[in-house]
Order: sequence, then C-alpha cells, then structure tokens
Amino acid sequence: MNIAILVVLLTTGTLAAQPTPTSAPASHKALLSALVLPPRQCHSNSHKCRDVCEAANTLERDAVDLAMCAAKHDYADDCSAQASEVRDSADGYETAVSDADNDCD
Repeated sequence: MNIAILVVLLTTGTLAAQPTPTSAPASHKALLSALVLPPRQCHSNSHKCRDVCEAANTLERDAVDLAMCAAKHDYADDCSAQASEVRDSADGYETAVSDADNDCD
C-alpha cells in the first residue's frame, strides 16, 4: 500500500479497527506497525542511488510520524513539528531524485 494513501486512511479513521475515539489511536498504531514495511536496504554502487533510497526511507518514516501524531487526536498538538519534518524530507527526496537524473531503478 502506498504510504501516502496509508497516511490519509489512518488520519481519517478509515482503517480504524474500532471507531470510538478512545480506541482509534491504538488501532492506528497497530495498523501502522503491521502495514508499514521496514526501511528498504540501500544497496547500490552509485552514491546517488543510495541517497535516493535513504531519502525515501526518511520521507516514509517522517510521514508515519505525522500520521501517528494526527491519529492521537490530541487537539492541543497541531503536529506542526512532524509536518515540518515531512516537508523537509520531501524536499530532500525531491533533490535526491533530481540529482540521480533517472540513473536508478
């Protein structure tokens, strides 16, 4: 499942096993643990391709952190720190992909 779709589904409660507000965050955490694959091992002879892989792993991890923050339904936490991390890691991923110039599989 695409991580962006997973983030949307988890933050909207679509995948919540139990829809009650008190149990939704726990079910979201369990779903994230079950559905998000471990980071990809970045094996490549090209440092540019390793950079793309590492940037993708960072972006995925930061997106999960943002989803977890939103899933807590802590209305005093605007998740701005996690959102900032996602923006930064997305910029890093975009740069890494651009620098690789389509040389990676």
